[in-house]
Amino acid sequence: MPKVEDKKKNEKKKLDTAIIVAIIGLIGTLTVGILNSPLIIKLLDSAPTSSTPAEMDTPPNDGQLIFSEDFDDNAVSGFAFELGEWEIVKEKSNFVLKGSATGFDTPAAEAHFGPNDFTDGIIEFKFKFLKPIGLYMDFHFQAEKGGHFLNLSPTYESIFLAAIIFQNDGNPVSVISSQSFTFQQDTWYKVWLEIQESQMTLNVDGNRIISASDSRFETGGMRFTLDPGTIVELDDIRVWSLKP
Repeated sequence: MPKVEDKKKNEKKKLDTAIIVAIIGLIGTLTVGILNSPLIIKLLDSAPTSSTPAEMDTPPNDGQLIFSEDFDDNAVSGFAFELGEWEIVKEKSNFVLKGSATGFDTPAAEAHFGPNDFTDGIIEFKFKFLKPIGLYMDFHFQAEKGGHFLNLSPTYESIFLAAIIFQNDGNPVSVISSQSFTFQQDTWYKVWLEIQESQMTLNVDGNRIISASDSRFETGGMRFTLDPGTIVELDDIRVWSLKP
């Protein structure tokens, strides 16, 4: 019978490999679209963090709501769609935003939302995979520089926070922190991502999944992107600004 230590090492090795493969898929398209240079991939920190219950239903007292869209009026505002197919659909008695990836490269669907100068604050949304492959939520995104992103990946059973940096000699990606996570199809999940200066805290369904730090990007826009073949529904998207 294998030792517990060996089993844990094998599981961590499997997750690290999956993350690198996922990043190669993301960077392949970005490199073609922006720079035709070799890929440089760094794995800075992929140690899993503990899942600690956390109540995150309301923002701190100094939080200011700067973006909100729940699609309840069967319409969408504050979004700009560039790739894929996006539509408002009825989910039982509720309306939600449905995104379908139509391209063959990542991003295969793209939806910008909220302010372009988001700095410190909280990004909150609900999502459900109808076809579970991969959903990204970029933040602090700057078109010519790069930014941070959150990847929710059923394919590789993982969640990770990372940074991509656009450069003349390539587009390095650094994984800031990661955690194994098994997603269920047709199941709603609630994401709460808090950013204060360089500190980032990710909660899923009230459980703290990742706590990490990275200061390479401090401000920028936000967008959802999908891996090829992904179909997802989004709802209750809110962005809160926090005083520094």
